[in-house]
Amino acid sequence: MASQPVILNQDSIKVNQAKRNISFFRDFISRHEYLPVTADAEVYPMIPAKKESDDVFFYVMIGLLVYFGTIRMAWPRYMENMAKVLRGSVRNQQLRDQMQQNSQPAMLLNILYVVNMSVFLAFVGRYFDMFAEEEFVEGVLYAFAVVSGLFLLQIIFLSFTGWLFNISSATNGYIFAVSLIRKLTGIILLPVLMILAFSGDVVTGIAVKVTGIIFCLLIFYRLLISYRIIRSQIKITWLHFFLYLCAFEVAPVLLVFKVLLNLMETN
Repeated sequence: MASQPVILNQDSIKVNQAKRNISFFRDFISRHEYLPVTADAEVYPMIPAKKESDDVFFYVMIGLLVYFGTIRMAWPRYMENMAKVLRGSVRNQQLRDQMQQNSQPAMLLNILYVVNMSVFLAFVGRYFDMFAEEEFVEGVLYAFAVVSGLFLLQIIFLSFTGWLFNISSATNGYIFAVSLIRKLTGIILLPVLMILAFSGDVVTGIAVKVTGIIFCLLIFYRLLISYRIIRSQIKITWLHFFLYLCAFEVAPVLLVFKVLLNLMETN
């Protein structure tokens, strides 16, 4: 009995053609050097994305601005006297006495300086990779402890020195000048912190450098007015004043900075 020919319908022809095409492309892909389909699969760990939020920085900045605005509205005369002293009336004893009698705004502005400087130092430490992003709050607390500690120690040391050597008028004048520049620094840091909180690395780097230059100018101005106040009270030369600065102003700050840097490297 003769075999009958197999009749393929149109669908069978399409199926066979598709199989041949699939086989051709499979062989082509398997032999291609840039498509390693026969290599072992690489498994990459899944790292959940962290959503960065600036809400905390936003509310902190709003709180600091409201805090300073409250001081500005509650004691406008004190702020005006402060501006007059900074414009060149630092030798006006009556104006200085008026400012020293208003202890409440002075204390509140000193607190503003300590908080703003602590946050600024934490931003600088984060920019230079001294600690991780998650350790920002700890960095603020460390900076707050250092800044407030140095502030209190300096006030206590100067007050004790003035009492011990009977030069309280000179030391009080120096404390006034230092405190005045600190208050001004705390106010200047408000816009700087806003830039550091909501800017990228490039703008942050520029802001840090510009702020460093401003700090240098403020330090120079502080030295100038401090020397003028002390010189009017006691006989002192620039050499003695410079030795005091190196021994009791610069050295402690460098020592504390070195200790903190060693602690961070250890952690």
